[in-house]
Amino acid sequence: MTDCLTQANRLHGPPRARPSTSRQPTPRRTRRGGAMGCGASGLRPFAEAFELQEVVGKGRFGEVYAAVERASREPYAVRLLPNAARAELLREAKLWKSVADSKYIVQWYTIRADGATLFFLMERCQCSFVQKLKSSTSWNVQKTRAAFKQMLRAVEWIHSCGVAHRNVKASNFLCGGDKGNTIMKLTDFGTACQVPQGGRLFEEVGSWQYRSPEMHSKAGYTEKTDVWSFGVMAYALLFNEFPYAPQVRDKDRIRTLILQNAEPYFVQVPAGEKVGESLGPAARFCRVLLRRNQDIRCSATEALQLGFITGLAASVEMESDCTAVRKQDQHFVKPDLAPVVGWDAESGVEAYFSEFTVDLTRNKLAPLPLMGGEIEDLS
Repeated sequence: MTDCLTQANRLHGPPRARPSTSRQPTPRRTRRGGAMGCGASGLRPFAEAFELQEVVGKGRFGEVYAAVERASREPYAVRLLPNAARAELLREAKLWKSVADSKYIVQWYTIRADGATLFFLMERCQCSFVQKLKSSTSWNVQKTRAAFKQMLRAVEWIHSCGVAHRNVKASNFLCGGDKGNTIMKLTDFGTACQVPQGGRLFEEVGSWQYRSPEMHSKAGYTEKTDVWSFGVMAYALLFNEFPYAPQVRDKDRIRTLILQNAEPYFVQVPAGEKVGESLGPAARFCRVLLRRNQDIRCSATEALQLGFITGLAASVEMESDCTAVRKQDQHFVKPDLAPVVGWDAESGVEAYFSEFTVDLTRNKLAPLPLMGGEIEDLS
């Protein structure tokens, strides 16, 4: 990848002067097609047409850079890949393009080849969701609810297009829009695929701790594997630990725990008690997403109606014994809570999800009362 970067930064003559304000900027590609980097930029070597800036992320094949088109000064994100990855990149681009018609999906623009390097141009966002949490000093339950709501809309959208992402996790959501109107956007479709109508998938992909029981067991899975992954992510963010976390970081132990017929600590209901009387909205939300039987696990559309997302007591809870929702007085505390640990380089759920997560965990988030309808919606 060093060779790719060296080639990308090689200048072919002095950079072009920034156009005056009286000129129309070079049009960029739209979601439905059209040119990106039109005119002379479309035919010139990449380093002449674009200026690479700082590293903003890391993909499966290499780093992601911020970039600007020299002629228009429009911002982009660019993945640099070796030409050997062409076939896989074209497959990802085709699938990504099929789900791109949504504001909750990071936009893909084009692939450019320059010598032995491929340049994958995408929409440039503010930062990743993980970075947002780490840097925020005012993160709260309302913002968590609003972020989860938009994330679920992204998952709902790709499922309506017949696509399973198969790697839903915090690091694959970016904060788009402007700083005053943040929109959560789903990215990285390298492991995504079409779900056969009426059929199931069998390939094991994605980060291990996010894989659903049906994926680990090779029994065959549908797009609802993404709902399980979302539940794992939500649980880790809300309770500061993975729902299935062995003491030793070992993939086989992770699989064994996930395949065992047991519920994570914070969604367990003591014998003789009802879900609605024992658990608060956050725990009920995770419990429903982490249903082990995919046939009765909620869909992304149904998850959007859950009480933790809507803030309304009348929301569908997807639990027969959870119809009467009320504020909870019980405390459901686990002693000596350990921080979340990213077990592999791509896990995306790191520790240190801002003081918000730790504080709410220590203050018994499980019985958190409903917040009401006056919630902040980032959309």
